[in-house]
Amino acid sequence: MPDDHPRALHEHYRALHPALPPWDSLPEAKRELNRAQAREFTRLKKRVGAHDTEALAAGAHDVWMRFCEDRDDPRMVPYACLPESEKQKDREIVGVLLRLMG
Repeated sequence: MPDDHPRALHEHYRALHPALPPWDSLPEAKRELNRAQAREFTRLKKRVGAHDTEALAAGAHDVWMRFCEDRDDPRMVPYACLPESEKQKDREIVGVLLRLMG
């Protein structure tokens, strides 16, 4: 998969978290997180369909948890246990991915 989708996904994260560095300055592990989310999203979308936003958001969160380096991050809980504000961020990521990947 080319880096177009993962790069755009990262730019969405940067809009939410302005302190994040631009794509070209990211360590390779962080770039791979974005690539993995894009790959996993494609698989998940085929499995659950593009209209099940909650399942897609939960899947995006699960992928993030697998690659997150900060095990003390308070968001390192199952999607169902997240506060609504964090779930909304995952739903927004799904929206970005759907727009990018169709």
